[in-house]
Amino acid sequence: MSDELTCKWCEKSFRTERTLSAHMCPRKRRWADKDMTHVRLAHRTFQIFYEINTNSTKPKTQEDFIRSQYYEGFTKFGRSCILNEYMEPEKFAEWLIREGKKLQVSVILIYLYLIDLLQVHLETLCLPQEKWMYMTVTIGIFLQRLN
Repeated sequence: MSDELTCKWCEKSFRTERTLSAHMCPRKRRWADKDMTHVRLAHRTFQIFYEINTNSTKPKTQEDFIRSQYYEGFTKFGRSCILNEYMEPEKFAEWLIREGKKLQVSVILIYLYLIDLLQVHLETLCLPQEKWMYMTVTIGIFLQRLN
């Protein structure tokens, strides 16, 4: 049989369709996991990263993401967001990327993100400076207790 079957992801050749379907390379496993919540969030974060940092007008596809060397890092971030139940994880990811922070979540980064969010919302409320300072210190104390 000269007509060999090839894995789309790793280009390994197989003699039968049964062995090809049983084959599970890392990229093929990634494709199988593509509908998991944390992987979908990771893919969206990957797209946001490229939208912000490149001039590309074409969004990154799921296949681009699966073949990326950054797949593991983005999926770890996605898993962290889901496990810790972050509110609006896409906005948090966008903030991290725009601020030039790594996608490794820490209490300090969450604190800084909350301060930025509060600042935006409080500016629309026109709160006095003393009240603003009190709220940021209170949040800082709360987050220190969490650590």
